[in-house]
Amino acid sequence: MSKPSYEESVFINCPFDEEYQSLFEAIIFTIHDCGFIARCSKEINYSSQIRAEKLFQMIADCNYGVHDISRTELDKVK
Repeated sequence: MSKPSYEESVFINCPFDEEYQSLFEAIIFTIHDCGFIARCSKEINYSSQIRAEKLFQMIADCNYGVHDISRTELDKVK
């Protein structure tokens, strides 16, 4: 499979837990229905490359991004 072009790639930054799964699938469907290619960190093979470098490269390879930070939380103070 060839690498998607920059112009058609959309990076998805959102939660990947079970509670968010239906929204994640809706985001992917909408992106594909609009003729774009959805990309996310789930594509990364963590064992073969440094995670942060691969993630930064994937973001740079995408012309667009969808970022859902609605569930951002602060760490608990110990």
